[in-house]
Amino acid sequence: ASNSPGWYRCVVKIPAQWVTSKPISLQFAGERETGERELGGTTCFLNGQELKSDNGTTFLIPGDCIQKDDHNVLVIRVAGAAQAITSSVSLV
Repeated sequence: ASNSPGWYRCVVKIPAQWVTSKPISLQFAGERETGERELGGTTCFLNGQELKSDNGTTFLIPGDCIQKDDHNVLVIRVAGAAQAITSSVSLV
């Protein structure tokens, strides 16, 4: 087993009507319920800006880093032995 981080990248299109004064949340479904992933294990970026997390399973996406109705690059870095994303990732 490797201790190198796992990197995931995808492009998401975020509708302009989703962007309000309240940040959008990026949530890891399975880990949200179980709390299995620790804060230090996962880091998320949108368009190069690191996203803040209060619990390690939900990351807040501020409206000022979103390209409305356009392509946004989402990058997820998972550290250590838990480098696989085993649950769905949702924008809410």
